Amino acid sequence: MFGLMHGIMFFSTVGIFWAFIITVITGISGYLMGYINERYSDGSIISSWMLHGTVNTLASIISMFNVLEKL
Repeated sequence: MFGLMHGIMFFSTVGIFWAFIITVITGISGYLMGYINERYSDGSIISSWMLHGTVNTLASIISMFNVLEKL
């Protein structure tokens, strides 16, 4: 569900192939964050919340400065 919500947002922008890739990657990430919550954080969502926020911040910085286009 986590991955699907991210893939749907990008479907009209990047096309079906990249939307599928985004869905799979974020789905796996969501599963891993859930695993971390249950296994290492005693059910607390704080660790995955911090990880999600960090990734979003890095993605915003990359987007803001067009880092990927310069490579």
